[in-house]
Amino acid sequence: YGGAYLAGDAKGNVTIAEKVAKEIDADVFLPDYRLLPETAYDDVLWDVVLAYIYLVQIRGIDPANILLLGISSGGGLATRLLQSLAEVQRNNGEMHDASIHTLIEQATKRFSSSSSSSSLL
Repeated sequence: YGGAYLAGDAKGNVTIAEKVAKEIDADVFLPDYRLLPETAYDDVLWDVVLAYIYLVQIRGIDPANILLLGISSGGGLATRLLQSLAEVQRNNGEMHDASIHTLIEQATKRFSSSSSSSSLL
């Protein structure tokens, strides 16, 4: 969620998540993650990594079917998660497929007058 890692929560993003889910005909999962400055950035990233691990190992979701979507700082976390997965792949020869789309405030404003499907990056 947006908020520069300082504010926001999953609950505040349910409306946009429901819109995206309807648009792409998919289920959504909104993880909560801790905020700065109460925790370190690495702990925030760890929360997102644990959410991914939960989806793959506990829920049994194929990583190729996971679409990471983030708004503002959430987009940064999605990108960092993919970097972490690439590091695991490089270091261990494992394969982790995931798609990523990030929505940032500037792009949302740019496409706000377009149809709803074209506002998804």
